[in-house]
Amino acid sequence: MLVHFTALGVQVIESRRNDRMAQLSKIMDGLNPEEKPSIASAIPAMRHLAKLGNDSRPAKSPHSHSR
Repeated sequence: MLVHFTALGVQVIESRRNDRMAQLSKIMDGLNPEEKPSIASAIPAMRHLAKLGNDSRPAKSPHSHSR
């Protein structure tokens, strides 16, 4: 199955991503200067963790439907 995003769909995705980034920036402002580098240094491990999670999911059949 081939899927294409409409221009409106792309705008919605970008808007939601920007909203999440703005929220995260506000929250991170509450961290002290020593905590911010700790978060930044954890990003590679978190990316790896997310990849491991994605890789461990069983592949869906092109004809399967979620209910």
